[in-house]
Amino acid sequence: LKKLYRLPFDFIEEKTTLMAHRILVNSKFTAGVFNETFRSATSSPDVLYPSINLASYDVPPPTNLSGSAAEFAEMLRGKKCFVSINRFERKKNLPLCLKAYAELRDSLSPSEFSDTRLVIAGGWDPRVTENVEHKQELETLARDLGVTS
Repeated sequence: LKKLYRLPFDFIEEKTTLMAHRILVNSKFTAGVFNETFRSATSSPDVLYPSINLASYDVPPPTNLSGSAAEFAEMLRGKKCFVSINRFERKKNLPLCLKAYAELRDSLSPSEFSDTRLVIAGGWDPRVTENVEHKQELETLARDLGVTS
């Protein structure tokens, strides 16, 4: 019943979206989803990866933080940080970050590695079963790999 209800909306969405002169998406994955969703498209969208606002790094970090934010900032101060910001979903392959960080540890001296931090952050909703399970899986993997602090 829902599919039947959505049919005219999906048709209009596809036709009007494909009227655009150019379509951009933020990743190859999203391009694949686009192609699966809009099957009548004659070409794939272009990928434009989100950029980083480098100007934000030209200012010193805030000094008026308190509580856990201040503790977190202090933990990262002066370190080489590897940051992954994603939703806590299995399709994001966050275990790859942990495994790569463990390999980095194995390739550096202990003093070099102690100057690094891996931060995995992002959307996490305790009401979403996959988020809760995946977070637990990541915590277990981090412990097993010995990359927890």
